[in-house]
Amino acid sequence: MSTEYREFKTLEELLRFVDSQIEELRRKLGDLLRLVEEARIKAEQERKLKSVLAKVLGTSVEATMPVIELKNIKLLINQTAENEITLIEKLAEAINSKIMQLQAVRKDLEIFSDVDLVAPLRVVIIDGIPRGIIIRL
Repeated sequence: MSTEYREFKTLEELLRFVDSQIEELRRKLGDLLRLVEEARIKAEQERKLKSVLAKVLGTSVEATMPVIELKNIKLLINQTAENEITLIEKLAEAINSKIMQLQAVRKDLEIFSDVDLVAPLRVVIIDGIPRGIIIRL
């Protein structure tokens, strides 16, 4: 979790910050979705290969090591493309959730765009999302 206490001179500057966060996350999400598609192609190739090998050998073929769960993280060694897809999809869901939170914050802030506020905004930012604003007039 990253935390930050940052000052913005105007509401417009804060809105530009939120917009840049949204755009950066959208780029990351696009990259992840491309990775998922590549992994899906790889997964289909693995399924076909295992199917052919199973027919030839007369038994199912498993060529992966188990998932090793440490205290705070999973370690996947030589896993299937399906496992990789699952992991990347979880990340994509988290990024999409963050984008939606930022869009909601932006919508909340737009209410004040007509107010001619001449005061610095001190913002508490947690994981890239503004969570609190302090205005001192």
